[in-house]
Amino acid sequence: MAQGKEGGGIRIGRGMRLEFFDANARIGTVGYPQHVRGPSRPGGGTRGPGDQGKDNCCPARRGRGLHTLRPYLLGSLGEEWLILRQYFKLYPTCRWTHPAVEGVDALRRKYGFTHRDVERIDVETFEEAAGLTKFPPEHSDGAQYCMQWAVAAMLVDGTLGVEQVSLGRLSDPEVIELGRRVRVHVAEDIQERFPEECLARVTVTLRDGRSFSTGTLGARGDYDNPLSDDELEEKFRELVAGSLGEEACEELREVVDTLDVRPAEDLVSVLRRRLLP
Repeated sequence: MAQGKEGGGIRIGRGMRLEFFDANARIGTVGYPQHVRGPSRPGGGTRGPGDQGKDNCCPARRGRGLHTLRPYLLGSLGEEWLILRQYFKLYPTCRWTHPAVEGVDALRRKYGFTHRDVERIDVETFEEAAGLTKFPPEHSDGAQYCMQWAVAAMLVDGTLGVEQVSLGRLSDPEVIELGRRVRVHVAEDIQERFPEECLARVTVTLRDGRSFSTGTLGARGDYDNPLSDDELEEKFRELVAGSLGEEACEELREVVDTLDVRPAEDLVSVLRRRLLP
């Protein structure tokens, strides 16, 4: 939050939503409106007290153009850089699935079980993430926005990358069989913290009766819980080398890593030479 609510300011929600308010009431929301639900709106949520439906999502529709928000937008200019509050996605699935994915992977690593040992997986999360449950997915987009698929694929393969959400993997019998044993529940304490935080808890119950649980988890990659440089570079190499080859990948990595001390034209030149026939 840029400023305390007593004096007005900007409240920043995870998922590209800025909420402006004065000392007495909220002025409006810019970004994905609160009333919009579903995976296509990463900042979407449910209506809250005081929401009056669609017209509430945009100040201009309520007769308050964005120029009236100028004091709030400019109050921290040069001091607070909102661009630095973005996140990097470690996995190619909806960000809302990431806490559960990391939770089940952490339990697997700690206790040494495999997907064949699992009786069921329970995921507690917020309502919007709990809605990502159309299973089994019929296409790659469906896999990217499916909690059961993301969790099951991570546990079966030990990783979650482009291959795990590709069309050729969607008929994998092991992922489908395990995914049918993933149960997703809404937890009120987690719901209360959304959208400022996108959280989950995971419990894995094994066939031998043992069960293991995580605490409440957020997805790594946020500005306040960043990925390591090595993790970001590994993702870059995975995506680029597979398409352009190792030599082009290394050249691009070097240019991108040094853009702060070289002209942007260097990057354009490399891209033109590597991508255009």
